[in-house]
Amino acid sequence: MRTLPTAPRPAPSRRRALATLACLPVVALAVAACGGSSGGDSLVGAQPPPTTTTPAATLTSVPAPGVGRSGPLTVTGSVEAGVEPSCLILKGKTGGSYELMGPLARQLRPEQTVRVTGHVVTGVASHCMQGRPFEITAIVRR
Repeated sequence: MRTLPTAPRPAPSRRRALATLACLPVVALAVAACGGSSGGDSLVGAQPPPTTTTPAATLTSVPAPGVGRSGPLTVTGSVEAGVEPSCLILKGKTGGSYELMGPLARQLRPEQTVRVTGHVVTGVASHCMQGRPFEITAIVRR
């Protein structure tokens, strides 16, 4: 049995470039399919939804949409460095981890044992992504 000569394989970096070029038409089609019509001809005869007006309420503080706070909470534990720079995590003595937030958190350092009072904040984004976000209102060092 005779074997046929094979073509030389391209170098890995060249293969990667060819694979990227092969994917471009697929990506372009996907992006084009996601786009909506910017012209108005597809909405000919359509009417805008009805609008209603309500009297403005007087608020003393306006929370950001989706952001909430628990009631006051006091936690005792040890402060640890988070996996991300500038993140401080409080490991509670009775369990639970809290990401320390707010101006008072800057006064704390890893390896301290502290008692903090504050509240758990919900609906906020955090680059730390460790523990429950906890805004400190008071610190008692031990």
